Amino acid sequence: MYEASLVLATIVGWAGFIALSIYIYIFRKRKRYRKERRLEDVIRLIKALALESSDFKTEASIVETLRGQPESAGTWFGIAKEHSEFFRPNGPNTHYALIARSYLPVISGTPRATLSWEATQYLCDLAVKFQEKEDEQSHKYILWFPIIVALISSLTILFISYKNTQPVKDDKLIQRHK
Repeated sequence: MYEASLVLATIVGWAGFIALSIYIYIFRKRKRYRKERRLEDVIRLIKALALESSDFKTEASIVETLRGQPESAGTWFGIAKEHSEFFRPNGPNTHYALIARSYLPVISGTPRATLSWEATQYLCDLAVKFQEKEDEQSHKYILWFPIIVALISSLTILFISYKNTQPVKDDKLIQRHK
């Protein structure tokens, strides 16, 4: 009976560990900067929208400027929609612009000035910091889940061991085993 309880507790512990591992995997996939090659695409889009002459750009003009589609999403608009901390749509989402550039003064009849190299580099550094923060958060959870599963398994084994070592108080059960 005791061995069966240990086997059951071990199975419960491994099942919990597997379930939590799957949860961690899904949780990490939902992160925006954790997608493969996402940071490079965000930086490319920041540079394209910060240093080009026109404020708002269409998907076709972005593809032409950057010489191709992004590697972490289907379209550049997909990246812009997911990263509203940097980009904003104009009207019915046919054009996108860099939010930081919208704070530059407008001179009538001309497009807004481009961002300086320093401002553009600051935005790129900010994207790197966002990615590092997501990495830090995902690693924090990875360390705690195995500890929690091990603790739950240990408590289950202790409870089952304690229950199996308690003396039997019912005389009828004692007489049946004789």
